[in-house]
Order: sequence, then structure tokens, then C-alpha cells
Amino acid sequence: MDRPLSEGDKVAVVDDVQEDAAMTASLVSEAGFNPVVIASPPSSIDSLLADIRRSARAVVCDHRLSDRGRVRYYGAEVVARSNEQHFPAVLITTYADVDYASIRLWRAGIPCMLKRGRESGPDEIIEALNRTEKEVNGLFSVERKPYRAVVRVESIRPSASYGVAEVVVSAWNPAEVIEIPVELIRRDLKEPKILSAGSRYMADVNIFAPSPDELYFQNFELAPEIPEGWLEG
Repeated sequence: MDRPLSEGDKVAVVDDVQEDAAMTASLVSEAGFNPVVIASPPSSIDSLLADIRRSARAVVCDHRLSDRGRVRYYGAEVVARSNEQHFPAVLITTYADVDYASIRLWRAGIPCMLKRGRESGPDEIIEALNRTEKEVNGLFSVERKPYRAVVRVESIRPSASYGVAEVVVSAWNPAEVIEIPVELIRRDLKEPKILSAGSRYMADVNIFAPSPDELYFQNFELAPEIPEGWLEG
């Protein structure tokens, strides 16, 4: 961006539900910005991103954008791709716990996710946009800074929409299992292998994240083999 986001700037509000779009637009207005509502997202995510850039200087986007099945992408991808283009974008959703898999696929590109309700008032919107703007300009908070870490697969199980890998990141918490989509691992590997319990990978992880839903994983690669006899006394 050529200048910092400031009061009065236009902020796009993307939501395929008119009532939710109006509610978010009202909060954006209370936050001091000028909301521009996009309540019927185009079927092409590239078209939506272009529309957003033409009409605003930042965006607050809902996650579920099905629009009666016409839209095949999620808001998480919109937000991640927008931030990748250095255009500040914040995700807002009612279904953070239900849609964890589809959100986790893009979590590395989502500095701030707001849960509708008490966590998405005008002050929270201002803070989220400010934090996101800093990150797209390369200024990561401690909680968002990535570190290379070992990710160990504990088990693999199917789910309704995604295969799920239960993993442990010892550098974050060796006693807690995190669920991530199998696709998150496979899409980075040049030679995908059959994932199984005990598989070990290296990935960029924000190991100082305060909670599991704020963890992100990217740039997976197979971890080096543990040297024979290394664990022996």
C-alpha cells in the first residue's frame, strides 16, 4: 500500500448473506471506516480479488461464501491470497470451530480471524486491520512469527470433507495433539508419500501461538532420518 490505512478509508465487506453483510458493514462504519458491501461474490475468486482492490483499501471477509452453491471457494482463501498481494484482509466467521479444516489450509496467510459476536466489535476490527497491515508489510508479531519445527504425525483418519492428520509440534506443546488437513502436508511435497503414524516433517510453524486455532503450518518437507543409535543411552 502507498500509505497506511486510516480513518475514513474504504473497507470492503464480503458476505453472501445480506443480513450478516449489513451487520459487519455497521461495525466497520463504527470503527471509523467507509464500508463497501460485496454481498454477491462472483464465482471466480480472481474476479472477487480484483473487485476488492478496485473498490477499497482493505477487506473484512466472511468464511462461508457458498451463495447457494454458486461460489466454490472459501473466505479463508480470499483473505490469504489478498494478504499475499499485500492488501490487508481480515477473516470473520461464526463457524471457526466447525470449519477449522478449511480455515487451517489458509491460516498462514490470515494474521487475524474474528469470531462473530463479542470478539468482532469496532475496536477488534480496528486492531485486526492494523495488525494485518503490519504483517503484510513484513512486521510479524511474536505470536505470528514462523520458525522451522518438527511436526510428527500421530495418526491419520478420514473425515467428511478432508483427511485429517493428528500431529504434535514439540516446540509448541509436546503434550497436545493438533488436527490439520492431510492436504496441508501433501500440497507442499514434490513427491507425495502415503502418510502414516510416525511420519516426521519439517515445517514453518508459529510456535509462540497462544492457542491451537492460531497455529499455522506451511512449507512442509520430510524431516531427516533420526541417526541409528541416537536415542540409545
